[in-house]
Amino acid sequence: MLSSKGAPTFRTSFLTFVIEELEADVVTTTGLNEGLSREIVLRFFGAAIVEIVEAWITGGLTEPAEVVARQMGSLLDRNL
Repeated sequence: MLSSKGAPTFRTSFLTFVIEELEADVVTTTGLNEGLSREIVLRFFGAAIVEIVEAWITGGLTEPAEVVARQMGSLLDRNL
């Protein structure tokens, strides 16, 4: 899937999906991200999520899915 010619299309579609899912949680008017560009925050965290998932799928991460999901959730909770 990620090593085929369709990989860039999948990655782009997945990134779009992740960003859409994050939109409700990103606040840039108050809190930690106050004053930051909403678009940059969305793309930053969206790209980070896609990279972690991609690394896990391709074997770049050896942690179990539950550990990866829990740690990604913790990082998102701390920063959004």
